[in-house]
Amino acid sequence: MTRPDLAFSFSQINKFLQYPGEAHLAASYRVLACVKGTLNQGLSWHDPGAGSQNKLSAWVDNDFASHIDTRKSVTGYLMVLNGGPISWKASRQAGVTLSSSEAEFVAASQD
Repeated sequence: MTRPDLAFSFSQINKFLQYPGEAHLAASYRVLACVKGTLNQGLSWHDPGAGSQNKLSAWVDNDFASHIDTRKSVTGYLMVLNGGPISWKASRQAGVTLSSSEAEFVAASQD
């Protein structure tokens, strides 16, 4: 089983595994509470039906200069086939962008 909804939370908490503080422990408890409250939820796909074609959708977005220390943006994308996610990723952009428009362009062209 995979939890794409929690991938970003896990990546943020993992940055502080060597020297965790009280705030990191509190964040970990919040993530675990989210897992406990959503145990019956999961990913699902559906058959488009006879005579229908598969439907592929994709989204990409970023948050401009959100990283406090480096001022780098975080880019994320999601690809969905027939209502179920098949690919997703969130990562920090390689360079510092000077505007939200530039960050959006980098997000759309990032592989």
